[in-house]
This record gives sequence, C-alpha cells and structure tokens, in this order.
Amino acid sequence: MHLEGLPYDSANLGRIETQDDTVLIRYAARSPFESCMAEAERRVGLLCRKLNAAIVGKDDYYGYRYRTDSPLRDTMDRVFLEQYGKPLAHVAAHGGNECGAFAHMFPDMDIVTSGAIYAKHHTPEEYLDLESFDRSIRFLKALLKEL
Repeated sequence: MHLEGLPYDSANLGRIETQDDTVLIRYAARSPFESCMAEAERRVGLLCRKLNAAIVGKDDYYGYRYRTDSPLRDTMDRVFLEQYGKPLAHVAAHGGNECGAFAHMFPDMDIVTSGAIYAKHHTPEEYLDLESFDRSIRFLKALLKEL
C-alpha cells in the first residue's frame, strides 16, 4: 500500500429495515482491491449462516488503487503549498468519495479527492468542521483556477 492506514476491506452497515417478519440489513463491502471485497462478503456470509440469515443482494463499491504517478495530484500539492505554505497531507480514506466508481467508468482518468474534516460518520454525533470546509472550498477554487 502506498498510503498507510487504509484497511484492506470492510463490510459497512448501510441500513436496517423490517418487512413483515423479516429484517433486512443492507451493507456495502469496500476495499481498494476488488478481490478483497469478496473476502468481506465471505465473512458476512459466514455470519449469516450462524444467524440463519442470507445474503440476497449486493451494493458494493468498486475498488480504487492509489496511483503513484498523478499529474493532477502533483498540481494539487503545488497549489496547496502556495496557498497554505505547508505540504498537503496525503491520507488514506475508506469511503464517501466514490473514486472507485469513477475509475471503473473511466479507467485512464487521473482521480484525486480532498475534503473537509469530519468524523463519527453515519451516527447522531456526525459532524463537519466548518472552518475546514471553508478552507476546502478556497482550495478547490484555487485548484480549478490553476487547471
């Protein structure tokens, strides 16, 4: 892995609903490697068998591998350094930016993502740091101007 901290796979709970006497639990497997998503599904399948349940559909994300050669990321690095006087931190994120879906549709596209500080995703305590959101918008405007 070129970025530290990115899990190889996970099966993330999406939604729970009831229909008559059935409970439907929707989840999505995520990984930078599509082969690892199959491993996440295998583990969910094992859990289902223990609980007398079944997997009846899939809503997986496409895998997305970090590219070491990215002219777009190089431009982001330069613009960020010019704007903030410090290097842009490259960190691993595990979801929410849909890079894999775009890479699946456009395999040769140079794809990057950035965003504001947020935490406690998909919980009642979820929050977005508004100052970092403002910084993200200023950075995005500067990047688009450069492009």
